[in-house]
Amino acid sequence: MRLLKRLLLFAMEAVVLVFGIAFTVAIAAYLNSTYVFVTGLAVTVSCLLVIRRKTRKFKIDYDTARWLANRLARQLHPGRPKRIRLLRHCGLWLPSACAAMVLRFFPVASHFVHPRAHCLKHYRAPIPWTFTVFSSMGPPEEYSFVNALASSSGVGRFGVTPFWDSEYVPFLMTFGSIASAADLEFNYKLRELRRNGAPQESEKDFLLGGVALNCWQYSPPQRRGLRLWLGHSYDNRPLWEISCETPVDAHVRDFYASFYGRLEDILSFYSVLQHVGSTD
Repeated sequence: MRLLKRLLLFAMEAVVLVFGIAFTVAIAAYLNSTYVFVTGLAVTVSCLLVIRRKTRKFKIDYDTARWLANRLARQLHPGRPKRIRLLRHCGLWLPSACAAMVLRFFPVASHFVHPRAHCLKHYRAPIPWTFTVFSSMGPPEEYSFVNALASSSGVGRFGVTPFWDSEYVPFLMTFGSIASAADLEFNYKLRELRRNGAPQESEKDFLLGGVALNCWQYSPPQRRGLRLWLGHSYDNRPLWEISCETPVDAHVRDFYASFYGRLEDILSFYSVLQHVGSTD
C-alpha cells in the first residue's frame, strides 16, 4: 500500500510538471506574451514545490523503511544484492544490445516490427527471416500486401545487414491480395501492358489451395529509377520481372505476386511462391 502511494505521488508530480509546462506554452503562444510564459513557469514550479513540501515527510519515512528492509534482506540473503546488481547491469545494456542487433541483423529485426507480415487476407506467404519485410496492411475487406527486399549473394543471404556493402545487389518481391473488382481489373490491364512486347517471355503455373496462379516471366524495359532505388551496384546485365496473378473469377480469393531483380535471384522468389498456402 505504501509503495502504491509512493508511485501515485510520483505520477502526480510528473502530471503537474508536464501539464503545467504544456498549458503555459499553449497559452503563451496563443497570447504571444513572454510575460505569460514566465508567469506560467513560475506557477508550475511553485505548485511542484508545494506538493513536494507536503509529501516530504512521507517520502523520508518511506525511504527509511525501505533502506532498513533492504539491509535486513542483505543480512538474511547475502548473495541476493549481487544478483540484483547483475540484473540492473543487464537492464542498462539491453537497449544497446537491441540497437546493435538491429544494426547487425536488420532483415531479421524487420520481422519483429512486422510480425504478421506473412499473413494476407486468405493466404500465408512464408517470407524467410533473411529477407527484409515492409508490410502494408489495409482494412481486411479491402487489401493486404507485403514487400520483401533481399539478396541471394553476399552476407545478405545469412540475414546480416547488407546495406553497407558496396556490392549489395537486392531484388524486390511483393505478395498481396486485392478484393475490389475494379482494382483487380486495373491490375490485370496494367500487367498486360507491361508484358506486351517484352522479350524472352515465359510462363509458369502454381496451385494455391485449389486456386490457380499464373506467372509470366519476362525482361522488361529497363527502369532507371527502380535500379537506383534498389541499389547503385547493378551492372548493365538485364533485370527480370515476374508478374503472377490468380484468374479474374477467383474474386475474394485473388492473389498476386511480383518480382524485380537479376536472373540468378528468380529461384529465391519461386521458392517462396511454392510454399504460399491458403489460410481458409
